[in-house]
Amino acid sequence: MGQIEVDHLCKYYDVHQKEPGFSGSLRSFFRRKYFHVKAVDDISFGIEPGEMVGFLGPNGAGKTTTLKVLSGLLFPTSGRVEVLGFTPHERRAAYLKQFTLVMGQKNQLIWDLPAIETFLVNKAIYEIPDDQYQMTLKELDDLLELAPLIKKQVRKLSLGERMKCELAAALLHRPRVLFLDELPEFRRDALEGLRQPLEEAAFSLGNVSERKAVEAFADLIEDELNVKTVRLLDASTEAVSHSVKPLPKQLGQKYGNKFPALQKAILAMNAEEVARALQAGGSVRVLLNGDSYDILPDEVEVKAQAKEGFAVAEEGAYVAALVTELTPELVQEGLAREFVRRVQDLRKSANLDVADRINLFVVASDSLKSAIEAHHDYITSETLALTLGFAEPPAEAPLVEDGFDGEKVKVGLVKA
Repeated sequence: MGQIEVDHLCKYYDVHQKEPGFSGSLRSFFRRKYFHVKAVDDISFGIEPGEMVGFLGPNGAGKTTTLKVLSGLLFPTSGRVEVLGFTPHERRAAYLKQFTLVMGQKNQLIWDLPAIETFLVNKAIYEIPDDQYQMTLKELDDLLELAPLIKKQVRKLSLGERMKCELAAALLHRPRVLFLDELPEFRRDALEGLRQPLEEAAFSLGNVSERKAVEAFADLIEDELNVKTVRLLDASTEAVSHSVKPLPKQLGQKYGNKFPALQKAILAMNAEEVARALQAGGSVRVLLNGDSYDILPDEVEVKAQAKEGFAVAEEGAYVAALVTELTPELVQEGLAREFVRRVQDLRKSANLDVADRINLFVVASDSLKSAIEAHHDYITSETLALTLGFAEPPAEAPLVEDGFDGEKVKVGLVKA
């Protein structure tokens, strides 16, 4: 059973329609006109633990409405919804402590206070133990670079900075399910905290013009995704495999006692060919005892599984794949970038001017020291360091001690 199960969910509204002007208001007072809105119309899906799923669609497609139903803010018109074994609209306390919903247009942060104050309020609400709170906050700071932000008034933060803090506040109690709604400005700002480069991103696309666009803008895509190379997949099956599962409810109702034989016939077909046809919105023809049956996309569940060494996102004919294997060189580069982030934070806490030159003093674990040496020029350029030496910082120097990715570092700076 999936962590989230949605079966034939519908959410309909009757919306009041009024003519303009005073006469329209008067007529509406005595004889109101309504029109029927199908915000969500008969959708079914399941999400397993560990899966990340995105809703794609135009404004008004029902994405936010679905999330509100899943979080229990709206009561469904019909259908069945279960999240973590709970019925969301019952709003049981045991369920409310296990998920979080972050919405781009709704704030939980207290506007005139620093974000850390909201963090402490959430700590009390969710009864988070002190040690767990500190550990989680440290993890979120490592990921999102929160330290320079959480002591500023929320109203003085940029939108991207505010969304980082909104997400952190929502994750402090370590929810099992995270719902995100319309966070376009958060994506780039927050993901800049993910400093580990990867070797390759590869794509399978729908048409020739799209493939040419990827090739033409490969440099830009490499920079945006923090990868070394961008290429086109020879075939989508290079990175992902598919399995198909005939759905008993849909096919059983439609074909009755013929379903077991149809199920066997579908499973005997080439799963990749079946998946490709159904994901393109077409049907699959099945021959059975001299008769042919057209199987529709909503009658078969298609599941994608990333092949070893890839992380994959798929939508219809489109596949995006990241090569997840980390070479020693990539690991070193990631460590160097993490080190740069610590130095930049130290510059801020020391109230240095953006153009100030510095001398760095570093004490680091062996692997981190090797990474710093290998990326010496990059580090000194990024941090405006005239010198970078492996020695104890002077007694009066601003310094920071930290640990990340199994490494330890002490770094101090002196203004040049």
